[in-house]
Amino acid sequence: MTMNQGLRLEIHQNLVRLKHNIPDEQPPDNVQLYTDHDIHMEAGDILFSRSNAFTSGFICFFTKSDWSHVAIAISSHCVLEATTEKGVDDISLEEFLGNNHSVILFRRPQEDALSADQKEKLQEFVSSMKGKEYTVMHAGLTVFHKFILFLVSAAALYPPVFDLFIDPQQVSLAKFVAWIVWSLCCGLWGGVFIRCLRSQRGVAMTERIYCKTRLGRAVVKKKYDMFCSRLVLRADLDIGGPLAALTPGEMEVHPEHLFKACDKLWGKPILIKNAQLNNRKTKS
Repeated sequence: MTMNQGLRLEIHQNLVRLKHNIPDEQPPDNVQLYTDHDIHMEAGDILFSRSNAFTSGFICFFTKSDWSHVAIAISSHCVLEATTEKGVDDISLEEFLGNNHSVILFRRPQEDALSADQKEKLQEFVSSMKGKEYTVMHAGLTVFHKFILFLVSAAALYPPVFDLFIDPQQVSLAKFVAWIVWSLCCGLWGGVFIRCLRSQRGVAMTERIYCKTRLGRAVVKKKYDMFCSRLVLRADLDIGGPLAALTPGEMEVHPEHLFKACDKLWGKPILIKNAQLNNRKTKS
């Protein structure tokens, strides 16, 4: 080893030691720091997490939350989650912690602890859901539906507005009105399309219409796939839990909705994997 290589190695080792000696950023006031190595998790507890991935930060930004993913405990050492990589799957708590940068746990208080019958129903739910695919489309619509409507309307309005500013003399009133009507139709179509994907109303009629085309059949099929917050809400609903009363419908719920519901019902969560969190307090 040359002197230069030895110096680089020593500098690297000192930087690693320094990094480990720097205290982690303090969690928000509404998160209790967990210091014990033994994590006491029970079936029905809810876990929230975020990772270093770009999509995780994107979801946190658009939902104004510290958390981009949610899962439900199905035993003291296993959780059920829906991810883009594996779809719906039950994994060990150790694997869940390894896949995420920050993790908190909401424990159900003793009065809300699952009964033996509820635990059995939860296991039946796991069996019925395991293997289902993850639907990126519906997950995205819970966060970006207003943004999508804006893009559709903007795209429809762009030609007449562009012509109006560049060469207003070439734009007749009839042409401009026609473009406005067209943009309104596009916006209305986009709104109806999103509502059909997210709502449970008129499902039978919607499916009959959509199934007339190959794309429509694919859309209908995807409607029965899962995303993380929908999976957790469905699981809690199946066991008679209280989350549904405090959250939007299963096609509209995202992790921040569930976080606020858990915070209202069960108080402070426990930070079971420390990480750099936002300094701001999450609204309760």
